[in-house]
This record gives sequence, C-alpha cells and structure tokens, in this order.
Amino acid sequence: MRLTSGQQMEGILIEQSAGKVVLRIGGIETTFPADKVLSVTKLPPVTERYAAMRAAIEDSDAEQLVALSEWLMRRGQLELAKGELDALLQRQPANGPAKRLQDLVRTQIMLRDSSPVDANRSTSAPDATGDPDASDGAARPGIEPTSIPLLSAEQINLMKVFEVDLTRPPPLVIARETVMRVMEQFSGHPLVPASREGREAILRQTPAEQLNLLFALKARDAYGQVRVQGQPESMSRFRDAVLTTYVLNSCATNACHGGLDAGRLVLMNRRPNSDATVYSNFYILEHFRTAGDKPLLDYDNPERSILLQAGLPRADSLFKHPVVPRGENQIDAWRPAFRSPTDRRFTDTMAWIRSMYRPRPDYKIEYKPLRPLTVEAPAPGNPPAAR
Repeated sequence: MRLTSGQQMEGILIEQSAGKVVLRIGGIETTFPADKVLSVTKLPPVTERYAAMRAAIEDSDAEQLVALSEWLMRRGQLELAKGELDALLQRQPANGPAKRLQDLVRTQIMLRDSSPVDANRSTSAPDATGDPDASDGAARPGIEPTSIPLLSAEQINLMKVFEVDLTRPPPLVIARETVMRVMEQFSGHPLVPASREGREAILRQTPAEQLNLLFALKARDAYGQVRVQGQPESMSRFRDAVLTTYVLNSCATNACHGGLDAGRLVLMNRRPNSDATVYSNFYILEHFRTAGDKPLLDYDNPERSILLQAGLPRADSLFKHPVVPRGENQIDAWRPAFRSPTDRRFTDTMAWIRSMYRPRPDYKIEYKPLRPLTVEAPAPGNPPAAR
C-alpha cells in the first residue's frame, strides 16, 4: 500500500472501504484514512514470491539465504524459514547469523503452536500482498482444514514404529508387561529363551533391542504398544527437507493441491510441523496413484519419482505436470519447482526417498482420504463413459 506521503506499507489487508483501509502489520491492526491512501496493490502470494526469489539464490550464498529466511519469518512463513535455515546450517554449521535466526524462528513456532486457537478466526482475510497464507494462524481459504481427514495419534505412533531405524533409534518406551506378554505368546520360538534367566536378560535390554525382537518375531499386535518419543530419522528428514521446503511450498499451496481445485490429490497445508500434518501428508503421497496407476514415489529409482519429475520444467521431465488453467483467460498457472535435477530440493527429496526403510511396510491403517487416492478400474464389460 502506498500513502499520499510517499510511504509504502505492507501487511495483511483486513478491510478496505470508502472511509478507511485497515492493515495488520506485525500482528497489530492499523487503520489508515482513505484520503491518506494513494493505492493498494495486491502482490502475488508470499509463497510465489519466495519461489521466485529462491530460484535466483545459489545454495552457497549464505548471506542472501539468511536474508530470505528473515523475509519469510516477517511474513509468518515460519516453516519455510526454518527449512531454509536448517538446510543452510547443515552445509555451514558455524554460520552465526543463521543459527541466531534459526533459534528465533524455532521460538516463534513453539509460541504459535502452544497458543490456543481462537474459534472466531476460522477464515482469513487476504493480505495486502494478496497472500492469505500470511495470516497469523487463521485458516487459509480453499479447502477447509477441518474437512481434510488426519491420522489419529495411535495411527501415527504405529507408523513411527514401522519407520524406526534400529541403528539410530529415537527415544522408545516399551512396557515390561508388553515384552513379557510377547515372550509368553511366542514361547517355543527359537528367539525366546526357555529359561527364566534368559527371559530376564531380555527384559533388561534397551527398548531398541526389545523392538528388534518384536520385529524378528513379527509380533505385530504389540507394535502399537511401543511408544515412539520423537521422530524416526527418515520422517524427520521428510518433514524438514521435503515437506516444508518443497511439498508445501510448491504442491500443497492453495492454488494447487491445497485448494478447491486440487483434484484427487489433496494435501494438508496447516500446522506443517505437527505430526498429524506430517504423517497424513506422507501417507497420502505414498499411497496416491495416478490415473495410470503409477505411484508418486519410486523407491527403486528415486530420481524417476513422479513427485520429483512433476516439479521439473516440462521439457526436462519424464512425467510432465498437467496444465493448470486459471483465470478468465485460462492461463497456465503452474511453475516448475526445480530448475534442474541438481537443484538442492530435488537432491534432498531424492536422498530422503532413498533413505526410507525397504521393503516398504504395510501399516494396515484404515484411512479414508478426502478424495480417492486411487482410480477404480471400470467393471468388466462396462467401457468407460464417453467424455
């Protein structure tokens, strides 16, 4: 917004009427008399501007990446800022400005997530940049977050158990009674000692060693009784290097798979660091199948994954992203997320896919998504309806 004094202001547009313009700037609603306002310009969404700016910055340009992260933080894009800073500090662990800003961003995320949600803030007003994503905590327009089914805490914990890397496990808790019950159930199995001393030795093992026994016995009924406190390493990498830096920024925006025109693939784009969002989005991405019954994730050839290939410029892609017509002129709104397969986010996502446990487990979780993850084949003898 430009004032008649020549000053420029930027914030979330709360109200614009014949008498006044109200912006939320730094969380504070500020009123400007209409006769003092020269013009109000709605800029592209913050996520679009971020993508354009990020594409122009080399991964080695730490100063610009810190500045970009600060820009994101000021606009409420805390997860994107955290993702950039986490990646930068992996490459440059001693970068002081990045570490200080990372601490500040983490604190703001903690304060935001610990704040009670105001029931009256169910929808957001677009900001003066035209970006509803910049609203501080309110729901984004598009698909209502409450309409997207999320996995339960029990389902998420079970997925965590399956994804634990026993060589680098997160903190685990297994009740003594659980281990005793499993040994009784599998008594006679070569891995279960016949002697009381041998069974007592197992009860003194670390939780990771006990979980290894449960896996070896395939004591699936007991998996859900293991409590995983923290994140398996592969899922932590998915959250920090894939979900917040690529998927939410490029795939799950309101203009794409997080909005009303998402098609079958619908992703949650609120509370990106919450387990419910992380694991529900992962489950959807892993189980989604295209109309040609192809998965988005290719664990055998990660670089050929549709999740990655669809983010490349169409001329370079094995699986080209469909045209996304928008507006009266039906202009293609899609933009590539990666400049090339050497893009850091491309290689980070590829490394994450490669790090996932194989063979992939069947969680046997009952989850009904907002829209079908697969396309049902027509019944035999019934050809597809003409379009």
